[in-house]
Amino acid sequence: MKTHNLHNLHATLLLRLLCSCLVLAGTVFSARAATYYVSPTGSDTTGDGSAAKPWATIGYGDAQSLLAPGDEVIVQAGTYTPSSAGVVLQNSAASAVSPIVYRAQGRVLLDLSAVPPPSYGFDVKAAGITLEGFEIKGASHGIRIDRTREAVITGCTIHDSARTDSSGIWVNQADGVTMTRNVIYNIHSSADTPWGNLGAFAIKGLTM
Repeated sequence: MKTHNLHNLHATLLLRLLCSCLVLAGTVFSARAATYYVSPTGSDTTGDGSAAKPWATIGYGDAQSLLAPGDEVIVQAGTYTPSSAGVVLQNSAASAVSPIVYRAQGRVLLDLSAVPPPSYGFDVKAAGITLEGFEIKGASHGIRIDRTREAVITGCTIHDSARTDSSGIWVNQADGVTMTRNVIYNIHSSADTPWGNLGAFAIKGLTM
């Protein structure tokens, strides 16, 4: 009987310790998670990423390695014209459990119509990135997921690509990619092959 009770005591202590660790981890995560803002009228020089002083470029937080897993970047409505390299996301990585989310607020258009090809809307190289609600026009490659994992592309519209061999979403040697409710049309391509060099991926509600 004493041995049985001792086992129960050990089990109870272990359970309490586990719960304490989970609460502590949740507290640390909540303390670190942050929301940043980007606006066409913002500034990468004087902005701090707050709603009152947003950044001007979508990839600024990543370029400066300011983002952590669980963070969110709210991109305010308007038209953005990146360089031919596009919005490159490569420095701040996360995971499927705690992604870094880039979310369009209202209509956010990345317009690369006047940018010489080859050009990209988003070029995602870091793990655990979610892109939500963006419109991309005129790019050679609307979104490239390049040699990474656990990316989510949802609610994006990619259309009227550059007049060169182009793609809507290009998944290149990437695993764990999920594409949901995206619309892709008027993409110029020499062959009917919208995907290449795929790892594990899932497609839901794609319109082409």
